[in-house]
Amino acid sequence: MGSTAEVYRDTGTAPTNYISYILRTWVRQCQQADCSDVTGSFYDDTRLTYSPVLRPPQMEQTINLSSTENNQFQRFVFGFPMPNS
Repeated sequence: MGSTAEVYRDTGTAPTNYISYILRTWVRQCQQADCSDVTGSFYDDTRLTYSPVLRPPQMEQTINLSSTENNQFQRFVFGFPMPNS
């Protein structure tokens, strides 16, 4: 599977006294066992800035934090569960 996740601080549309973060995720499921259909493709290059206009994310979520919550926000941790065999 090829995937990219980006987190942006939204400075224009947050409710009063809140800071908004936008989580955008692009995911592409491999069709081949070795993922050769994803490797070397658009989804394989993590140096790109993905344009939501040209390539809309498959998942997008806006998270609003109050000023207090934002001051306590120190890190963003993400991961993908993997099946065990």
